Amino acid sequence: MSLWKNMPKKKSKTLTTRQQKLIKLVSENIGNPNGTKTMYEMMLEAGFKESTAKQQSGILGGVKQELQSIVQKLVDHREKVVERMQKTLPKAQYHNLVESLDKLTKNIQLLSGKPTDRTDLTLTDEQRRRIIRRETERFAG
Repeated sequence: MSLWKNMPKKKSKTLTTRQQKLIKLVSENIGNPNGTKTMYEMMLEAGFKESTAKQQSGILGGVKQELQSIVQKLVDHREKVVERMQKTLPKAQYHNLVESLDKLTKNIQLLSGKPTDRTDLTLTDEQRRRIIRRETERFAG
């Protein structure tokens, strides 16, 4: 007798038509060699309002589970790129390798709901002034 038989089944979340279309667009566009659309463009094409499409984390959070297979494929592909880099490094253009890894990593971060930039490291004007003043005094010194 299975222990899982009597466990309550997890209800699968019903996706909206827009969410379903977005997932389809993401799967078609990520890694497309003919150029991809931005997440913003895909959200608009899926039917989200412009103001909503600008708040991507909320939309992506709602479909995070459904995007996991796409994210895993990207992670697996990135690992293959890293392995291949070891073999092709002497022959490959370094900027091409870096660009490939960067795009894969950004797509993984974006679809996983992780930050793709470091906006939390932005300095205020006052912080900049203090740093400049401190460094100026230090070098004048």
